[in-house]
Formats: sequence, C-alpha cells, structure tokens
Amino acid sequence: MKTTTIDELDVEALNLSGGPTVSRMFLPETSEKATLISGTEAEIADRLIEIFKELGVL
Repeated sequence: MKTTTIDELDVEALNLSGGPTVSRMFLPETSEKATLISGTEAEIADRLIEIFKELGVL
C-alpha cells in the first residue's frame, strides 16, 4: 500500500485570485414558453394527452 503526506499551507501563501474570468454573459434564447399544468393527477394526465394529441405525438 502506498502512503503519502499532505502538505499544509498558510492561507497567506494561497493565490485567491485564481479561477476563470467571465468576460461576457448572454441571456439564453427562448424557443417556446412553458405551460404550468395544475389539478388532480387525472386532470393533469388528461391535459397531457390533449397536448400530445395537439402536437401530433399521439
């Protein structure tokens, strides 16, 4: 079995300025809106079936 030691460093010795630099940010493109479905499990299932039929999936 191999063994090793872990060196301890003082906080002052660490470079805290590291990490990625963010130069630009973009808002995500929206392709479609989401629809919130509420109700009982049966009502939600019925609504999902309607949506799938409208989309031609069923």
